[in-house]
Amino acid sequence: MATWEVTNFFQPLTQGFFIYIGLISALGPQNIFVLQQGMRRQHQFTTASLSTIADFILIGIAVGGMGATITASPGVLSLATSAGALFLGGYAIYSFCSLWRAPAFRADRTVARNSMCIKQTIIVTLSFALLNPSAYLDTLLLVGANSSHYALDERWAFGVGAILASGIWFFSLSYGASRLAPLFRHARAWRILQLISGCIMLGLALALWYR
Repeated sequence: MATWEVTNFFQPLTQGFFIYIGLISALGPQNIFVLQQGMRRQHQFTTASLSTIADFILIGIAVGGMGATITASPGVLSLATSAGALFLGGYAIYSFCSLWRAPAFRADRTVARNSMCIKQTIIVTLSFALLNPSAYLDTLLLVGANSSHYALDERWAFGVGAILASGIWFFSLSYGASRLAPLFRHARAWRILQLISGCIMLGLALALWYR
């Protein structure tokens, strides 16, 4: 493979990976659910797999269809980029405000009380993934808008990077959560996670706004 071909492959793949890992790592309802399931060691593979598959579908739609639609209209591209920047900025503010009210997760009290069967896990996981408005804003608008800056034959690499980010994040969160259970009994750990999330969202918002 020629050097320029490798560059043309890895540049969009890398950008897709880091943009999506920044988006998906924000502390929200879906991540909290995956984290809690991991802490309880309940249906971890199912939870992580369904979350990744849902992202795969949304990313495919964004890169394959929505990105092309946005590219065809500079006005829509500008609107989508501005909306994405405002959304991420709002999410960053929410994360920073949460620093003063981050709850401690009491894994010892919730394991027995909130056990789910496999059917309930599937329903709840898909609900968090597909019924969450922010998922559509993140994926269809932001991923679609950013991938649209690449040529048609490079967008698939951007999408592959985003999907890799999704899979790595959800499986790491799900299977790594059990090790974090003692740590997240303390509110300070949640505040640190909220601070990191807020900084990532703010950085992405500024990057989009000044693009």
